[in-house]
Amino acid sequence: MISIVESIIYFERKHDVAYLLSLGMSKRRLLLLSLLESVLLGLIMASGGCVLAGVFYYYMNDVFVLKNVIGFSLSLKKILFHEYDLFAVVFIVYMLMCILSALLPMRTMMYVNKIDVLREE
Repeated sequence: MISIVESIIYFERKHDVAYLLSLGMSKRRLLLLSLLESVLLGLIMASGGCVLAGVFYYYMNDVFVLKNVIGFSLSLKKILFHEYDLFAVVFIVYMLMCILSALLPMRTMMYVNKIDVLREE
């Protein structure tokens, strides 16, 4: 889903990319700009996902008292160092997916003929 959203973002901006490249912006700088944008988007998504998972975990255990309804409770196990390592793993996976899904469409956008893109309406 992240890849689809990132691809749509960059294909909707192909005119902007063509303008920036034709005005003299280097491909490296444009790639870094798109990388920064995807990192910020990934930070927002990853932190939101971790907060939602934490709220769901504590709601199910403390508010809903899952142990009284079903007979067991949710528990976080230690993966590497701490019981909240799972949130760090989810955070890193979100960031990697956002970065990779932004780099692939941007790489294809770099090699598109700028004149043909600018002629399109």
